Amino acid sequence: MDIDKFSPRLAIAGSPASQPAAGTDPAPVHITFHIDPDRVADVLHKQASVIRSLGPDAHVRIEIRNDGTVTLSADHPTDIAEAQRRTMLLATEPLVGSVHDGTVVELIEFCGAMVELNPWHQGLLHLSKIPVSDRGSWTGFLEPGQRVKVTVIGKSVVGQLQLSMLDARPTEDAA
Repeated sequence: MDIDKFSPRLAIAGSPASQPAAGTDPAPVHITFHIDPDRVADVLHKQASVIRSLGPDAHVRIEIRNDGTVTLSADHPTDIAEAQRRTMLLATEPLVGSVHDGTVVELIEFCGAMVELNPWHQGLLHLSKIPVSDRGSWTGFLEPGQRVKVTVIGKSVVGQLQLSMLDARPTEDAA
């Protein structure tokens, strides 16, 4: 199957406030970069969420080829820079050993917590990787919405990121 034939061209129309002043046309901005060809399907699957996450005033079009070439077009340089950043986040897996500021999204009894590293990547912070002296009170140590600093320590057999707070330096609001 040739993904190029099915690569949607997405654009989200913005509000009138985001339109240029009367009589002026913004020069479109284009940027081309490459991602891992093995990640093309993931980016294609979620490119609409990348554009929507930019907000209703963003005017961005994403074209992705199955060789990993990504072309972004936008009316404003700030829109294109943020679209590139978010596309790269989606196209790259967090590396083992990398440290991230994450947000606790869910506490799981007898297991630990799910931590969101960015809108497209979550991992399990096992309770044995939470730095509390009394393991029975780990739920009082973490709460949903709390920012934590975690290290990616591996992937489970089903591909879920495994996280640890033991090797990461604490953030100011995680104390």
